[in-house]
Amino acid sequence: MGNNFEALSGLGWELIQVHLLHKATDFKLATYRGKGDHEVEAVRYSEVEQAVWINKDQCFKPVPQNAWEFHIGGYQVIEKYLKSRKGRKLSLAEIDHVPVVAGALAFTVGQMDRIDEAYLAAFPGGG
Repeated sequence: MGNNFEALSGLGWELIQVHLLHKATDFKLATYRGKGDHEVEAVRYSEVEQAVWINKDQCFKPVPQNAWEFHIGGYQVIEKYLKSRKGRKLSLAEIDHVPVVAGALAFTVGQMDRIDEAYLAAFPGGG
């Protein structure tokens, strides 16, 4: 059980580091596209395009649906971040932050599955 617990602990630690943005992921998501004034007019997600639009000309893509729909604290993370900036122009730092968050969320989805598998290996009877 010791090795299983260490594996589970390592997965949790890695997740914490990504959530605190201390560790980058390898995901290449949410590239900012389009020309315009960078103003957040209305935030909408296109499942077909895997894109998060901030106005009629500019978006972040690809954003997988599971990253777009991911909730923390009752909020859809990317949607909340962008909607809180509605009516103003995104700064370069804000534009650069969206891909980091999208990568962290996509990593989280996969890591949750790995944590579930490690937990079942460590505690086969359900703990």
